[in-house]
Amino acid sequence: MEFYIPPQGLFFRLQNYKTKYAIFSRNSLFPNFYHYKSVDKYDDQYWTLIPGTGKHSGYFRIENYVTNADKYDDQYWTLIPGTGKHSGYFRIENYVTKYAIFSRFSTSPNFYHYKSVAKYDDQYWTFIFENMIVEGVDYKFDEGKVLNVKSIHIGRQTLTNNTDAIQTMAFKVSESQRHTSKFEHTSGFSLTIKTEFSVGIPEIMKADIGLEVTTTSNTYTYGEEISSEKIYLAEFPVNCLPKSKVVAVATINKGNLTVPYIMHLKSKNTGFKIDTYGTYSGVTTWNLGYTVDQISDEQISS
Repeated sequence: MEFYIPPQGLFFRLQNYKTKYAIFSRNSLFPNFYHYKSVDKYDDQYWTLIPGTGKHSGYFRIENYVTNADKYDDQYWTLIPGTGKHSGYFRIENYVTKYAIFSRFSTSPNFYHYKSVAKYDDQYWTFIFENMIVEGVDYKFDEGKVLNVKSIHIGRQTLTNNTDAIQTMAFKVSESQRHTSKFEHTSGFSLTIKTEFSVGIPEIMKADIGLEVTTTSNTYTYGEEISSEKIYLAEFPVNCLPKSKVVAVATINKGNLTVPYIMHLKSKNTGFKIDTYGTYSGVTTWNLGYTVDQISDEQISS
């Protein structure tokens, strides 16, 4: 799993692996600095990373949304990524002491710092990012792929002309096809799973198998596959010779579409903007057409 370091200005809660509590900082009540249930509504649980420079290069000040702070050596920390069951988590290790912050219920003190050691579950934390909204999506159509393409029948009709003149008849098609859509993260900031948003999605044009974005925006859930129905309604004129039959067959193409994208996000609270990168994938259909096979009177008799 990619270890993502958020840029300065993007706020997050620091939630513990063991207790699921988050760190807060406040001036109003005692204790001023402690841990508590990780809840979105508390501003004092939100922090941002400020990269260090010079001797603090590779370290960060972790500044609170409410209290802020001055600059001292002992305020700089490094984030040490976890592995195995701690993948996606990290230890917060101090520049001066090399101690890591822990959160626990079992032994007093419940919230403090201790030698930074990989084996302690209570020293691992993760980012819970502030709520973001999707402002738009740019698709990289030049990198899009259409895989496993096949032609399928969606309608078949036999038309009979028993007269002595050519007849024009109607071949009617009415069929629905299941489409799927999914947005998945590949790099950069990761939008929270199950976040809902409305955007247009890629579709395949009939001409040259090109790609375009649908003009209708539908609601999608990030990280989940969403199903929809595409309705094919058409009526084709078919000429049928005297004393003969025609067999008309309607076909469409069906395939798996993948398109890389850049998703543009904005914080609901601060207006901070950031991009996330991923791949759109889905089952899609396109290119409705039909064929007509004429069966002569001799063929009927035989």
